Amino acid sequence: MKPNAVKPGQLALITALFLVASPALGEVYSSSVVGTDFDFIVETDPNTFKTLEFKGQALAEMPSKVGDAPLRQQAFVFVSTYSDGTSIKLFMDIGFKTKALARKEALRYTPRLGKLPTSLRSGVDRLVVHKGHEDTTAFSDRGLIVIYSANATKRISTHDLEETIFHEAVHAAWDGPHAKSPAWLKAQKSDPDFVTRYAKKNPRGEDLAESALFAYTLIHHPERIPKAEAAKIRAAIPARIAFVKTLLPPGKPLIYPVPKDYKRLAAEKRRAKEEPSSKERKVDKGSNKARRGDKACKLDPKHLKTAVGISDILSNALMLGLEQDEAAVQAFLKAETGKSASAKDLFKAAAKTFGLKQAAIKGMVEKYLHCNCSHREANEAAPQSKPAEAAPVTSRPLPPAPKESLNGYVLAQMASYPMDGSYAYHWPKSGTWEGTTQTLVYQGRTLCTGDPKKRSYCCGLTFEVYLCALLKAAGGEIEGLNAAELHELRLRFFGDSKVKRERRRLAAYGLESLGLGTQLKSLDDARPGDFVQFWRHSGSGHSAIFVNWIRNRSGKITGFVYWSSQSSTRGIGYNRESIGPKAVKRDEIYIGRADWPLRPARRASRVFKRR
Repeated sequence: MKPNAVKPGQLALITALFLVASPALGEVYSSSVVGTDFDFIVETDPNTFKTLEFKGQALAEMPSKVGDAPLRQQAFVFVSTYSDGTSIKLFMDIGFKTKALARKEALRYTPRLGKLPTSLRSGVDRLVVHKGHEDTTAFSDRGLIVIYSANATKRISTHDLEETIFHEAVHAAWDGPHAKSPAWLKAQKSDPDFVTRYAKKNPRGEDLAESALFAYTLIHHPERIPKAEAAKIRAAIPARIAFVKTLLPPGKPLIYPVPKDYKRLAAEKRRAKEEPSSKERKVDKGSNKARRGDKACKLDPKHLKTAVGISDILSNALMLGLEQDEAAVQAFLKAETGKSASAKDLFKAAAKTFGLKQAAIKGMVEKYLHCNCSHREANEAAPQSKPAEAAPVTSRPLPPAPKESLNGYVLAQMASYPMDGSYAYHWPKSGTWEGTTQTLVYQGRTLCTGDPKKRSYCCGLTFEVYLCALLKAAGGEIEGLNAAELHELRLRFFGDSKVKRERRRLAAYGLESLGLGTQLKSLDDARPGDFVQFWRHSGSGHSAIFVNWIRNRSGKITGFVYWSSQSSTRGIGYNRESIGPKAVKRDEIYIGRADWPLRPARRASRVFKRR
C-alpha cells in the first residue's frame, strides 16, 4: 500500500511529461503495475484471514529459481483459513530454522492474501516461501505462488507487496481458464494500447495480471486513481476492463462464502472443459477390458482380493482426480485397507472420511483403474522421449531418443510405479537379495526374487525396469537371448566384476559388452530413458535412469535429473544431483542406451563362466 499517491494538483505536470515521454501507441505506464504510485489496496480493505495452523515438517514440492535446488525439499507446513471458507497451504523454507520463525514469516503473507477478492483467493492452492532475493513467480496449472523473503521485504518497504500478491494470484487463479480464452484475446485485440510496458512486452504471459489490478481498482475503488489518470487507462484498455467486470462484477460483493468442497468442484469444472465430448470418446461401458491384440486385462475392482493394486488406484483417484491431500490419503489407506472386505466398503469409508459422494469416487476409480497396468500403452505408440508427468521440469527439453532404442518402453515402465513412498528404498547390510520389487523370471530361470514389501535399491530397480521394458517391447521371450545372458547382465548391472573399470560403468558396460546396447561417448547425447551410473567425490555411487540435464545460463551442464530408488525420496522417485567438486564427478558419469530391436548380429546364445 502506497502512502504517496499522485495528488490532483500534480496532474497537469504529470500529464504533460507523460505525453512527451511515452510512445504514441504502446503502453500507458513505462514500468509494471508495481512501478506506479497508486494506492490500489489500502489498510482498511476487508481482511478475511482467520487462522494459521501448523501441520509439521514434510517433504514438499518447492519450485525454485535457483538452478541446482531440488524440486522436493523439507518444509514447515501451515494451512491458513479465511472467513469466506477458502484455505491456502503454506510451505516455508526449512532455512527459517524453527517453527516459530517460519510462522512469523508466514504471517507476513496471510493478511495480504486475506485482502484478495474471493474469486482470486479461491484459485490459490499453495504459497511457497523461500529465503532469497529472487522475484516472485506463479504457476497457473497448480494454483501456486512462489515468494522469496528478501524480495518480499523490499516490496513491503515500497508498499508493493499487496499489489504483487494480487498480480501473482491472477496468474495462479485466472491464467489457466482466461489468459487464452477467446473473450480475453478479443479484448486484447480490440483495445488500442497496453496499460504497462511489462504487459506489452509479455502480452500472452503478463497482460491479464497487469491489467486486472488497474481494472479491479477502477471498477470497485475508482477514487483511488486520479481522474485524469483513470481516463487514460479507460481509453487504453476499455475492453480489458469490461472483461474483468465479468470476473469481479460491480455492485456485487468481492467477498462471499464458498462451498465446503469448492476445490473439488473447481477441479471437476476444469476436467469437464478438458475432456473430449461423448462423440469423441469410444467407451465400452460394459467391460473393464483394455486390449492389446487379443490380450485382455483381468483387473476386477469389485473385490479387494481380486482387484490387484486397488489401493494404488484409489490413491491416484483421490489425489490426482479429486485433489485430496496426499498425507491424508496415505494415512486413510494405511488405516482402512485391511478393514474393508470389498472395494465398495473402501469407497464408502473414503466418502465418509473426505466428505465426497461414493459415486464420484467410483467414477474416478474407473478413470484411473488401469493407471498401473502393464497394458497402459496398449492403444498408443510407446513414448520415445517424454518422461512421466510427475517428472520435475528442468532445463530445455531434449530431442527424442533414436527409434532404434528401448527408451520409450523404459519410460512407460517407469510410469507404472507409484512414487508415494509405498515402494520404499532398502539397502540391507548383508545377504544376497537382488533389490527388485518383483520376482523376475526368464525361460523358467529366476533371475531376481522380489521383495514382499515392494522395496528396492538402485541397481536392482534399474535392472528390473530394463527387463520388464524389453519383454514388453518383444511381447515375450526373445529368440537368441537366453537366461544365462540375462543373468550375466544383471551381475554387470550390479558391478560384479574383478575388473575395476567394469565395476565403475555398471549398466553402460553390461549393455555394451553383451551387445544389448551402447555406452554414449558424450553427455550431450543422453536422452530420457537412458541408463546412468555416476560416482560422487565422496566415494558413493548410484544407478539410475536419466531424465534431463540441468544447465546454467551459458548452457553448461551443472547437474541432472534422474529416476531411481533412494532414501531421499522415500523409495522410487525423481531426484537431482549437482556436478562439481563436492558433488558428482563429471568424468565418472557413464550412460548406456539399450537397443530395440536387438541387432541381428548379436542374436546368438552364449554361456558365461564367471571371472
